[in-house]
Amino acid sequence: RMTYTYALPEGFHAATSSIRDGNMDFRFGTHEAVETARAAFCAQVGFHGTRAVCSVEHSDRICVVDAETDCAAPFLCDALITAEKNIGLVLLTADCIPLIFIDPQAQMVGLAHLGWKP
Repeated sequence: RMTYTYALPEGFHAATSSIRDGNMDFRFGTHEAVETARAAFCAQVGFHGTRAVCSVEHSDRICVVDAETDCAAPFLCDALITAEKNIGLVLLTADCIPLIFIDPQAQMVGLAHLGWKP
């Protein structure tokens, strides 16, 4: 099992799953199998908080996630941003590039999907 982790400022963490971690996308598997794979991956990288999942929309839409946000359903957007602790931002990619934004002074983090579609 190969997992990539990145050196980030204190308090920020990032990890990238691989195909060996299982299917993370509901479009390609059962709800139970995807939730099991996501939970196992989060446990492996030491994250046990709420997951906010971005369901990529190929748009210029950015979703702000805070303590009041319902994270049960995926967000239809191309980027997520939060200043909340213990909310994991999750971005599903295939042939596109994930970009991590970090503002250590404002204590904010974001994920953006850099797609190839105009």
